[in-house]
Amino acid sequence: MGEAALRLLDNPDDVSDGEARADTGAAKIYFDQGAKRFWWMSAHSEWVPRDATTAKIFLKADQFSGGAKKDELLSELDKELLRIANEDYVSYAGPLAGWEAGFYAEAGNRFLVTRSPQMIEPVEGEFPTLKRFLDCLLAGDEVDDPSVSVIDQRDFFFSWWKYGLCCLRERFQDNGLAMVLAGDAGCGKTLIKEMVRLSFGGREVYPYAFMIGRDNFNAEMLEAELWTVDDETADTSILARVKFGAEIKKVTANSAMRFRGMMREAVTLSTFKRLFICVNREPERLMVLPPMDDDIKGKVSMLLAYNSQMFVDVEKHSTLEKKAFWKTLQAELPHFLHWLLFEFEPTADMNGRFGSREFHHPELAAEMFTLSPEQVLLDQIDRVLADFFALNCEWRGSVVALRTLLVADDSPLSSSEVKKIPAPNWLGKRIKKLAERDPVRFVLKKVNGAPEWRIAQVEGVTYE
Repeated sequence: MGEAALRLLDNPDDVSDGEARADTGAAKIYFDQGAKRFWWMSAHSEWVPRDATTAKIFLKADQFSGGAKKDELLSELDKELLRIANEDYVSYAGPLAGWEAGFYAEAGNRFLVTRSPQMIEPVEGEFPTLKRFLDCLLAGDEVDDPSVSVIDQRDFFFSWWKYGLCCLRERFQDNGLAMVLAGDAGCGKTLIKEMVRLSFGGREVYPYAFMIGRDNFNAEMLEAELWTVDDETADTSILARVKFGAEIKKVTANSAMRFRGMMREAVTLSTFKRLFICVNREPERLMVLPPMDDDIKGKVSMLLAYNSQMFVDVEKHSTLEKKAFWKTLQAELPHFLHWLLFEFEPTADMNGRFGSREFHHPELAAEMFTLSPEQVLLDQIDRVLADFFALNCEWRGSVVALRTLLVADDSPLSSSEVKKIPAPNWLGKRIKKLAERDPVRFVLKKVNGAPEWRIAQVEGVTYE
């Protein structure tokens, strides 16, 4: 867990002088420059938006005269509206993920947070049903298939969850890993996502269309602590996957982001956000995820959601029984959160750059590689170099020489495959990734000062 978040847990009042705080002596009316409307503190202590006409009515009710005095161009009411627009203005007004309601000034921005996240108060107690559910889903308890290799992933998930809660509860806008939970349909991964959503304040947004460039506006992402992506509307093209990966880097590395809404100016603000990606395990569903290159691996955890007899039994129940099960999980959540925040202690090796260490389940990592551009290239190389391997020879040459063979007129690759062969620089980078995965087959040597690749055949495979 990050030192700053731990410091805040120990002493919440120990914050830097530059950190924004809610202004307890704030005005009860603010003017939103972007939306061109006024925000009023209602009789129920809630911020509500008003247009200019309604604002005038409220100001008249506060004894501001609507008529101009003799020799004056503006009435008291008009003067008050101008004063509010000139003095009590904000560049953004609305819910803001990770922030309590109130007025703030930070890094040159003046903004009004109109609604707080609905945090669950931790309460000491037992949580037997939720514990069993998490043990089954993340640690493979009650898995009755002997062919399944079970790995206990609970500490990785709990560390990620605890760090996010600590940052959120103490209003410390630190970044966190993106969390991927992959498993069969109906295994319970959506339920655990719902548990996280409730613990993070109850607000959720679906940013996928913006993250792959399908939508130009992202203002709604200002308002939710949990960003959820599923595989239902996935674009599995390599361009969309690469774009998605680039946006994941921004989400995990940058606290401040630029948000743009329709018909209003863009604003850059710091928010709390955690990206949670739920996918089914089928290859075509996993392809919503970006290629797991070196830049992405350290910013994403990929956990496998196990099938368990517990959830099989739940799925057999009636709708009313399923709702009762969900209510039980909700009732136990405050007790689990108390344990998570005040009793669960991540081991030292769970610490990481983004608060908690990433983990990639080996089965998922292997399946992701089969979907990667490197695996496609590997298959193409094996087909093109089959004649060399049939003679039990390893191929030797430069990246340029290999590319020449791949795109040659007599290449066994199709014309569409040939068109997608990357330029030598990019081809060399992909071969280096293949060498990282299989350093026996792919070896880089220096021959007369020039780099030369040596590619061996697959052991035990006969090439005809």
